[in-house]
Amino acid sequence: MTYDLQRLGPLGFQDAAAALVIAQFGPVVRRLGRGKDGGRDMEARGVVVWSGTPEKPGEAWDGHTVFQVKHRERPLGTKADAQWLWDQIRNELNEWANPDSNRLEVPKYLVFVSNVRLSPDPVDGGLAYVEEKISGFFTELNDRSLDDGPGRYERQTRRQRLQPLKKWRLIDGNQVDSWFDIHDGVRRAYDGFLTTGDVLADLVALRADLPAKDLEPALQIHARNSLVRDRNIYFDEAGGDGGGVPLDRIAVDLPVRVRSTNEAARAVQYVLDRGEHALKPSIATLPKPRHIVLTGAPGNGKTTITRFLVQAYRAAMLADANNLGDDHRAVIDGTAEKLRLLKRALPSHRRWAVRVDLAEFAKRFVAGGRQSLLAWIAEDLTAQGYTRKLEPWLLKEWMNTWPWFVALDGLDEVSEPAVRKWVIGAVHEFVADAEADDSDVFVLVTTRPSGYVDEMSAEQFDRIDLTDLQTAEALAYGHLVTQIRLRNDSARIARVDGILKDAANNDALRHLLRTPLQVQIMSIIAEGAGPFDPDRFNLFWRYYDVVARREQTKENTRFAELLREHAPQVLDLHERVGLELQRRSESADGGTAFMSEEDLSAIAWHVLADEGYSPSGKDAQLLERIVRAATHRLVLLVPRGDGYGFDVRSLQELMAARRITTGELDVVLDRLRALAPSPHWRNTWLFAAGRLFAEPQTHQHDALLELVASLDDGVADRFSSIAPVGPYLAWDMLDDGMAASRPRRLKQLMGLAMKVVEYPAPQAIPDLVPLVMRLSEIDDDLRCQVRDHLREALGGDTSSRTNAGAMQAHIRDAAKKTPTSPDVRMLAEAKRAQGRSVTPDPPSDWQHFDDVITSLASDAVHDVVSQAAAAVRAARTRAVTAEELEHLEAAALDPEACELLDVALDAVARTEPAVVRVCFEVARTTAARRQLAALLDQV
Repeated sequence: MTYDLQRLGPLGFQDAAAALVIAQFGPVVRRLGRGKDGGRDMEARGVVVWSGTPEKPGEAWDGHTVFQVKHRERPLGTKADAQWLWDQIRNELNEWANPDSNRLEVPKYLVFVSNVRLSPDPVDGGLAYVEEKISGFFTELNDRSLDDGPGRYERQTRRQRLQPLKKWRLIDGNQVDSWFDIHDGVRRAYDGFLTTGDVLADLVALRADLPAKDLEPALQIHARNSLVRDRNIYFDEAGGDGGGVPLDRIAVDLPVRVRSTNEAARAVQYVLDRGEHALKPSIATLPKPRHIVLTGAPGNGKTTITRFLVQAYRAAMLADANNLGDDHRAVIDGTAEKLRLLKRALPSHRRWAVRVDLAEFAKRFVAGGRQSLLAWIAEDLTAQGYTRKLEPWLLKEWMNTWPWFVALDGLDEVSEPAVRKWVIGAVHEFVADAEADDSDVFVLVTTRPSGYVDEMSAEQFDRIDLTDLQTAEALAYGHLVTQIRLRNDSARIARVDGILKDAANNDALRHLLRTPLQVQIMSIIAEGAGPFDPDRFNLFWRYYDVVARREQTKENTRFAELLREHAPQVLDLHERVGLELQRRSESADGGTAFMSEEDLSAIAWHVLADEGYSPSGKDAQLLERIVRAATHRLVLLVPRGDGYGFDVRSLQELMAARRITTGELDVVLDRLRALAPSPHWRNTWLFAAGRLFAEPQTHQHDALLELVASLDDGVADRFSSIAPVGPYLAWDMLDDGMAASRPRRLKQLMGLAMKVVEYPAPQAIPDLVPLVMRLSEIDDDLRCQVRDHLREALGGDTSSRTNAGAMQAHIRDAAKKTPTSPDVRMLAEAKRAQGRSVTPDPPSDWQHFDDVITSLASDAVHDVVSQAAAAVRAARTRAVTAEELEHLEAAALDPEACELLDVALDAVARTEPAVVRVCFEVARTTAARRQLAALLDQV
């Protein structure tokens, strides 16, 4: 057969060539990873046996053989292909001959593999032309009669350099086709590239064992219908007026930092590049980890990116299908056009794509089903009405047959510890099962960074972190969303653009232009010519005010009057619903929280009753009108699922924060103290702190900072001596910008934040460095604070010195990759104060550790604490087992047991970094996730 080698693309063809070469010659061939390979895509050190043909007898090459792969993006099928290939080979030969190149060892044998198909005509064919050119290259190089001319020394050096090279061969596209025919197992691994036309119809023709009768209708209809159903994104999902907009118009490629290399990249580009590799374990050239965790702060666009990637794969899979309607074609064309603007094409490696809401999947744990992720996907397909019941084993056949892309969105919304552990275990099980079955499966998980401590297996999952938009990117995105919203009103678009540019030039406002959601909200506020406040709480609160006023002034709507006359009650309803949904989403079964009409009506009843209305009597009609308004849109409350809720989680958290900060200051501070450790409540907490900072009440600011400073004092029931809350909250407050216009408060927060280096071996220092550098660039006083804290820590004990050194190393590394002022770069060179000797380490008193455990544990927690203590001791010398980790987690969930363990650890933590690492992880994944909703029953 003739295969569509062009479609493989450069990444796919290089992978396929490697797989074919290894299948042809055996394990003597070793594939090399991508990067600076010194001209080697594959190499063999041993015997490579070539089978013979009538035209070319077989032979055995014994020695060092190098394979180089050359892929032409658009072969023309003419002599130009032969010329292009010769140009590529000539460049390679010149590099091998160059003594100054990075190619240290010239091989004995050299093989060129290309997708270009050369005519086999022995006289005028392309194959003869290229072989003649290669032979001519060596003939000329070895012609010593030319040594008398200019460049004699260079010619002699090049000839001597290539002297070890004895033979070469050329494998063109025709030979690659024949190898695919011979090695059917390799060809099947590349069906996602090579299959043409209607994917499923082709596979049915190729595979007698594929249960097409049951499977084909479900997959075809799912792919087609999902393409159209998931095309639109609604501005009410990201702050707007509810008009549906095609995803391919609103999606942008966002900046990310690759955790493993600290390199900058682009989210869509990075994920699609990974997906272009065949990830079937038996032939994969990409080393582990092959899957990805994408982290991003609230409003950073994780879900939009995920949905666009899924659409891109669906469009690629269906692009050549013959049973599409105009709507399907429009989505495919729109997706292809957006990718073209991003300098991409539709994915060459066609993957069947599915998106899973992890919060919805988590509910199955609570319902008692605890089914596998594959079973959930099969059940979801069945529930959407695409087929009669689709059994998981049938879907597994499809996974073993065809490449998949699985987007698992919203791990951060799975908060309850036991459920979260089960969900993560189900994902690991799914990945391991796919690997064991040699399936080409590519998994993307999204989460907020807050509360995520790399629970996904580092062996299987790479991590990339969404970073802030650059100013130019933010302005471009602001223009895009404004243009979509205002369509052809060029004057209003220009005015919004001007207001956003003014904000970008304002030192107090520029930090707000950081995420797509915040930029979009700013564009909506600017549309109404409203002012910006220099903090995130007021930005979101101002957005609510703008939307509410817009709804109140709409003409000819039956709800405008209601919103005008009862604005305080409508706001109160939003706040109460926001808090209630935030509480529910912390529970095991409420990740994607919404409430029924009955629950909404009950809350509205209390809102009216508390204001003196009679919702069960003469004001019953008012209650009914408010609930009826919610069936359309009540400012930010919209119909969702089988009830009502907020489509933007940050807006839910904003309203919850307003409710929490309603009341006497002492009561509010008690609530904030209780909620501070929880990653689930972190964004709500920051909105609440932002509200207190937004008001010009000095006593509120003092009280809040005192709370942050004292959060970990005398608190031992959450491993506070190892995993403190206060310093990390201070970092989040600095990053939030709530104190941006208050220099004195900034210095206080920096002083609290830098205390992180005083704790034993904190795990988050790499995450803090970008903020350290950003703040140090814009404020000399803050930079000097950082320097002084580093100098102090460098004179401390081993733990403090290790932390300070780690921060300096990351600053030094980051300064090499991003423009950085000399003063900030010098932070990496700070030394401890002259003449000061380092603080000696305290003794590691394991006897005291044991005494605390044995003498203070009550009967109720004795067994739990003893088992956890044994796990702590084991962590000194080896990795803890899964059972030992469970013992630690059990202790972390019990406040009394956790307090005892924390007190005991104080005797050893400063000198036991391995123990600290394990306990830090348990503190962040378990102790910090204890449910706190019950503490808010009276709010």
